[in-house]
Amino acid sequence: MTNELVTSQAAATDLVAAGEALYKSITGAEMSANQQKIADGITHIVDGLVPSLETRVSFDLKNVLAGATATLNGVAHVVTAAKTHPSHDNPDQAAA
Repeated sequence: MTNELVTSQAAATDLVAAGEALYKSITGAEMSANQQKIADGITHIVDGLVPSLETRVSFDLKNVLAGATATLNGVAHVVTAAKTHPSHDNPDQAAA
């Protein structure tokens, strides 16, 4: 059972990290020291709540967190790709 709790807590930590990656992909900037402190605080709160919440919900919280993490990571990849891929609005560029 301990391994399940650690895994669930890691899932919460991964979710916050994915949110940070999305922030960076949108803004192009690292989080400020104050923003990082807030994110760290949220991570600690969520990590502490996950084991208690898992016993009270009727769904697989660990997989919900994992799915949300994958979604945020996917959105971050899409944003990064959209910012770095050259535009093909110009027909001359599309042929090149």
